[in-house]
Amino acid sequence: MCLKLSTQHYQALLEHATKDSKLECCGYLLGYSQQNQNILNSIYPMRNAHSFPQTHFAFVPQEQLQVFHHCKSQNLQIIGIYHSHPSSPPIPSKEDLRFAYFEELSFLIISLQYGINLASYRISHNHTREERIEILGNSLR
Repeated sequence: MCLKLSTQHYQALLEHATKDSKLECCGYLLGYSQQNQNILNSIYPMRNAHSFPQTHFAFVPQEQLQVFHHCKSQNLQIIGIYHSHPSSPPIPSKEDLRFAYFEELSFLIISLQYGINLASYRISHNHTREERIEILGNSLR
């Protein structure tokens, strides 16, 4: 299992996470899946609509519909979800596990707790498996 992304996508994710580092950022990872690899083509940042955005995230349903239309028009798939943990490690929380419904999706977490640390997971039935992250052929995990 692997999530592949370019240096530009990596930088865009970091910028989104650090833009307001006190709040969780969130968004979709778009691209395609191939032989148990999710290959990122674009990032779709979303607004965090949770009432406690410092420690949780939630998508706005109308914006989710926009993502689905964008994917259809660009011939892309949703290959993952990303969000940040401003003050905790890049490990799925109990709430993250509860809302991870699709085991084929990459679940990318950007931790800002001690610098910047990324981890990606595949989650099914509360079973978490960390996946390798590759940036332009360089493996982070």
